[in-house]
Amino acid sequence: MSESSCDNKLLVVLSSSIADIERTLRSRLRTLSPDGLLLLLLGAWTLLNMVQATLTGLANDEAYYWAWACYGDGRLDWGYYDHPPMVALLVWLTAPLGGTLGVRLATLLLQPLYLWLFWRTLRPDHATRRQALLYAALCFALPALQLYGFLALPDAPLMFFSVLFLYLYKRFLQRQTTTTALLMGVSMALLAYSKYHGALVVAFALLSNPRLWRSWRLYMAGGVALLLFLPHLVWQYQHDWCSFVYHLSSRHKGFEIANPLMVFVNLILIANPLLVWHYTRALFRRPSPHSDTLRDDYLRTMRWIACGVVLFFLVASLRGSTQAQWLLPAVIALVALLADYMWHNDIPRRYLTAALCTSAVLFIAARIVTMVAPDWLKGEFWHNEEKYTQIATLAADRPVVFTGYSSAAKYAFYTGKACSSTPVFYDHPSQWSFRNDDASFYGHEVVVEQSECSLSDTLVLCDGTTFEYRLAPWYRPTALVRLAAVAPQSVAQLTDTAFDVQLACYNPYPYDLDYNDADSLRLTAIFRISQRQQPTSLSTTPLHLTAGDTTIVTAHFVVPHGMPYGTFELGFCLQPLVGWPPTQSAMLKAEYLRK
Repeated sequence: MSESSCDNKLLVVLSSSIADIERTLRSRLRTLSPDGLLLLLLGAWTLLNMVQATLTGLANDEAYYWAWACYGDGRLDWGYYDHPPMVALLVWLTAPLGGTLGVRLATLLLQPLYLWLFWRTLRPDHATRRQALLYAALCFALPALQLYGFLALPDAPLMFFSVLFLYLYKRFLQRQTTTTALLMGVSMALLAYSKYHGALVVAFALLSNPRLWRSWRLYMAGGVALLLFLPHLVWQYQHDWCSFVYHLSSRHKGFEIANPLMVFVNLILIANPLLVWHYTRALFRRPSPHSDTLRDDYLRTMRWIACGVVLFFLVASLRGSTQAQWLLPAVIALVALLADYMWHNDIPRRYLTAALCTSAVLFIAARIVTMVAPDWLKGEFWHNEEKYTQIATLAADRPVVFTGYSSAAKYAFYTGKACSSTPVFYDHPSQWSFRNDDASFYGHEVVVEQSECSLSDTLVLCDGTTFEYRLAPWYRPTALVRLAAVAPQSVAQLTDTAFDVQLACYNPYPYDLDYNDADSLRLTAIFRISQRQQPTSLSTTPLHLTAGDTTIVTAHFVVPHGMPYGTFELGFCLQPLVGWPPTQSAMLKAEYLRK
């Protein structure tokens, strides 16, 4: 028998085998229930997310959350500066597995759980495989679910516990039992522990159905939620309500005309621009005269959540910018409305199929590119190990003190070497403000990140960015020093170009802090005008801060040259020669007046 004849027979056998496998798969798929089909699709999606999580570097915030509980003197706590503690707990659970997948695994596994639970909440009584397939295709077509399906961010538990609350809320609409009320209270607390604006889901759900307010079990659920959330409120009290002050006041930078517009732009982007028309029809359609009361009540709740969340952040945008992920509760509600709309109405399937298929192709292509990570791809997800290895090589055995809240976390994650982060006056504080990681660096030679300084050295990193730094031959941490004006009213109104103020300086460190010509440690005043901050240094005030004690110092400051007349904010800090100063006092309201 000739070789070509053998090859042809082999091809025939392979073709026949492939055809048999295809027929078997089709036969098995036809016998699958809608629930079974969805579980199969969610399993495949989870495997894709696991591959993505393994091959994609950590985002800045992911590394920061990892450092909360897994690096240095970090530990699990009832709260953190930026967010409630749920994301830190989830990262802590799986981080010992190692690598980026270890950091992300717990949050990654939440997505198939809440998508399955949401399907069980929404599915019709006699669901079909087509309806399950449409639901899966809709979820896969959402950029929000693509991105937040594998990242270790607070948005993952926010989505999970929002869906859990909405599932229990629907059961509560059906039958108001004590068990359901207790579970709903637990879900409300866990939602609050995930992200603060999870409260919007609860608030708008209850506003959509005022008749529930007559139920004493609803108040029992609220009491359970408050009781379970109490440890976090105690933590906030112990830390001067730092998270609430930051989110409600400090991060707002005033009105800009583009901010309200960006609320709609962000919503369209994370919910898929190709589906806007369908979302609109689903949102504003009239209830069917033949639909049941429970379904109408639940869909009304989804409308309240979708519209209420968007309206809330539209109002918030009048004070400052908003972020796309804040709108995720609205996306959850839109998914519920559109899924129900697809299942119960005749819609232009050709357009919908084209939109879903186009989205799938684009997302798969984007995922492949981000996993391969070619050299031209720039951003926080890529080339992290190479960049921070360069900095570690430069530092040798010296610790590194960064100014960025995420840079220190990434350096620790990718190199395992000693580092810390010190807050700086021109940026908002972070969880590093409560930590003392750099106390062990005292008296050592340390590499300190210091940009925009003529005396700094520059290291060009592999992605084209730069790392500007200086060497501190005798490092003394000062970030935990706290300053307060003894008589704030003395600087409430300034008329001269120079002024004196008494400062209470608390030194929590186990060593004294002194001013001397070698170290040039000095007090600095910070003038903030319309979010523009300018430091002005004290000339040479004698300074001796006793370890573990509070010292009263009279400081002499000069108003910056060209300071405009009017209102401003005034703060104080202790500034080392090497490195930017943190803001170590509360910002005082003051006014600069003409004589």
